[in-house]
Amino acid sequence: MTRTIRLTTHDWTGDGIITVVAGGLVAVAVILPWANERELGQRVSYALTKPDDINGALGTPWGPPMLVIALVIVALGMAMIVLGPHRLAVVSGVLVALGGVATCMLAMVAAREALAWEYAAGTGLMLALLIGTLLVPIGVASAMVGFMLRRQTPRPQTPAG
Repeated sequence: MTRTIRLTTHDWTGDGIITVVAGGLVAVAVILPWANERELGQRVSYALTKPDDINGALGTPWGPPMLVIALVIVALGMAMIVLGPHRLAVVSGVLVALGGVATCMLAMVAAREALAWEYAAGTGLMLALLIGTLLVPIGVASAMVGFMLRRQTPRPQTPAG
């Protein structure tokens, strides 16, 4: 006995909405502090503000590329919602997953730099790392759903009798 899984465009639209939200959260992460002063030897600071002597993420080499990645992810999510599961559905899912990998890599490099300067990693950095990690399975799932929706054959119409 085999079970068939029927996917609808609602599944694809849901993936698009999740992608837009995740891209928006990466953009928010750029605004939050990526580094902060250590308090009691902690390696992570959950403060929402930073001292004046620490640059914001946009003043570092990692902030602007992270913002561009966030905007591309939001644009891909919007395209997924508007266009539906189109020919390039698999490609858009793979691009979302690659955006997650790029986000994680940038966040890891920034964290290594912050810790080398004896700062604590900030809230924005941790949020970017978390969302980047989640974007990889979101992108893979979107690619799989898009592939299955494109391969799904329409049911034959039964004559009304």
